Amino acid sequence: MIKSFIKTCLLGLLACTSMSFAQAQELQGFGSKFNGSTSHISFADWKAQGDVTIKIWLGELDKNEQGQYVWTHVLADSNSSQSVRLDANSIQVQFANQYIGIYQSFDFANTYYVELHVSDGRLTVTDGKGTASVADSSIQPSSMHFDVMYSRGEVYSAGILQALSLIDDANSTNTVNYRAQGFENLLPDTGTNFSLTDVEHIVPDEPPVDPCEENPDDCLPPVDPCEEDPDSCLPPENPCDDNDNWCLPGYDLDMSNAPVQSQADWDYEFNKQYPNTRPVMNITVGNDTGRFAWEAPIWLKAYVTMATTYQDTKYIDWAIELIDHMFNYTDEEREKRGEINVAGDKYWQAPRYYTNNPGTPVPGWRRHFPRDGIDWRVEALTDGRALVGVMYVVDYIKENGLSQYDDKANEYMQKAKRIIDSHDSSYSETRQPGIAGSYYYPNDTDKYGDDGLYSRPLPFNHNFAMAFPQLVMDKWSGESNYHTRVTNLWTFYADKMEYQSNGTCTWRYQYHVSDPNTKTEDLNHGDLDIEFAVKAFREGITGDEDLMQCITKSFTTVMYDGNGTYTDLIDGKGGSASSEHNTNTGWNWVELHQFDPRVANDVLTTLDRHANKTTWFGEYLAWANMLRLTK
Repeated sequence: MIKSFIKTCLLGLLACTSMSFAQAQELQGFGSKFNGSTSHISFADWKAQGDVTIKIWLGELDKNEQGQYVWTHVLADSNSSQSVRLDANSIQVQFANQYIGIYQSFDFANTYYVELHVSDGRLTVTDGKGTASVADSSIQPSSMHFDVMYSRGEVYSAGILQALSLIDDANSTNTVNYRAQGFENLLPDTGTNFSLTDVEHIVPDEPPVDPCEENPDDCLPPVDPCEEDPDSCLPPENPCDDNDNWCLPGYDLDMSNAPVQSQADWDYEFNKQYPNTRPVMNITVGNDTGRFAWEAPIWLKAYVTMATTYQDTKYIDWAIELIDHMFNYTDEEREKRGEINVAGDKYWQAPRYYTNNPGTPVPGWRRHFPRDGIDWRVEALTDGRALVGVMYVVDYIKENGLSQYDDKANEYMQKAKRIIDSHDSSYSETRQPGIAGSYYYPNDTDKYGDDGLYSRPLPFNHNFAMAFPQLVMDKWSGESNYHTRVTNLWTFYADKMEYQSNGTCTWRYQYHVSDPNTKTEDLNHGDLDIEFAVKAFREGITGDEDLMQCITKSFTTVMYDGNGTYTDLIDGKGGSASSEHNTNTGWNWVELHQFDPRVANDVLTTLDRHANKTTWFGEYLAWANMLRLTK
């Protein structure tokens, strides 16, 4: 999905709402009330001939038990489950199987007004104070059908609606206006028949007054900022536009030798190997054995990959089960239950707050790494890797509008934030010159800041273990501090890329400011670098396609032997990588198919040779990816 955003202030005017802000506040709580379990309004299927305008007046937005605003499906189609949904600050509209959203850009909770304009390739939304627009080729008003309010499939939304208008801009007679009792003067009567199920009417003592009759200029429609400056709204160039096969499933790959060739095959092998308990669910010692950091995220990505390919949410249910289990066995939770005693069995290294306050358990997970008689260490690397898997699931839930899992996604982001932020004292942009940003190991002092750190900048895969979850947090949570950090971690990596005369490039496992010839990155750890690099490119953190192309050329022409085996080092040296590490090419390296379609075939040949079975988690993810690329 290619997006570009632009916002403009409307000088505080509540454009075209027929209610002032003061009135909207006064009338909060009045209108048609939906209970979130059975309430909905049905009407005849509506479809436009031209552009679409939708106006919504709200009396109340729904919150969960923790007081957080949740997604509300205001409009939907009962046959396709297409919907328009919103929360306090964001909106998302489904077009066919694409979910187009504008996030953290509005103040619906205070203006109680929403207006959408949909034209070919563009969605423009206002809350009456500000406007935001998104461009995407999947946005097509002709694909929009609606026949129900406040339900989508079996999911019902709670809240209060005062009025709603569906307008066909090409045919003014094709308009549907719903007016709650007491709000009849907001819109003219279109004569539409509505069927109300379990809807309660909360009627104001006095109907709202239309201020537009006295001050028409205050009710002029919002201006689409893209009309004034079209170039600013053009979507960024992306190679996926030129060749869909680079980014979407559909390669003609010969899977005849693969151990799994369908969803049924993958499920059969999985259930045969794990007949009673799904993997990692039997681990009750946190990350003491390393499996939360190194195995769990691979399973979580495999589950998301299968869900993506087959649109089967059972895999998300499995992912939720595993993530809940992981968070139930953080050091904090284990300490509460008396399973560990951090005061007596302390950390020899941990973020500064926890070494300065011995006996306080970290919000994440310790790692067994003995030194000087003390067994435990807490690292950005292992906390980050565990959260990478969690964030794959959060991203999938949010991107696909799976409202039934939205509370879980929000819960996971809150917990992830505490773990990410616990490592803030280990991050610096000033410790070493020429390093845009990096994590470092904390030293043995009690100091914060650069004086409390030692070591070179951590290896790139360590940095990216923390950068990936922060990228997803930046995308969905609105936490403003993550974007700069993610960008700086990427810049450090890109700045140290070593470009070769043949169009390839290499980088080091760990950069050394005074010794540039340290160990070249290897295939195994490089897979984690590529995981973040591809994500950063697709999410717009970087637009450096030349860099991505040079990495891809190294993978296809330097590292690959043409016969199903990759070298151990990314510069083509080090001999052949192990079969296990060759399997890893099916995890993240394979995503470089976006820049060269040969990658998909090369990796398939490699998996046929080195991973022609399903005996461990790496093989399940690798073959899940190949199923995705061939579907």
